[in-house]
Amino acid sequence: MAVHMLKEFESVDDPGPGLDPKDPNDLVTSFKTCNGLPPEVLAAEFSYINDRILDQETFTSLTEPLPEQTSESVARYRRRKLALADYVNKRLICVCIRLPGVLYTVEIDPVIEKVIHWEWQQA
Repeated sequence: MAVHMLKEFESVDDPGPGLDPKDPNDLVTSFKTCNGLPPEVLAAEFSYINDRILDQETFTSLTEPLPEQTSESVARYRRRKLALADYVNKRLICVCIRLPGVLYTVEIDPVIEKVIHWEWQQA
């Protein structure tokens, strides 16, 4: 499996307990238990993994829609903001799955090993 992996917390001495993103298989159990993800997403390989500390700047860029966004996009930003608000300055693992015409993004809390948010958008 060819997975592009980023690790953005190089300055953190100990990222804490929980999942080890160096082995993408560690993410599979958490990922597979997410309610609501379509079967084709659950069966797909990970396209991208980003293990990071969600800093305030990144949180803002992920949750503040641009003025020209559609009402559907604004609603998606609001849902994302609600889901990620308690995770500012905490470690999260973001898994992306690319399927024909669609990109799924799944945020996993590696400490409790649970999916905290997922969404899709046309690619």
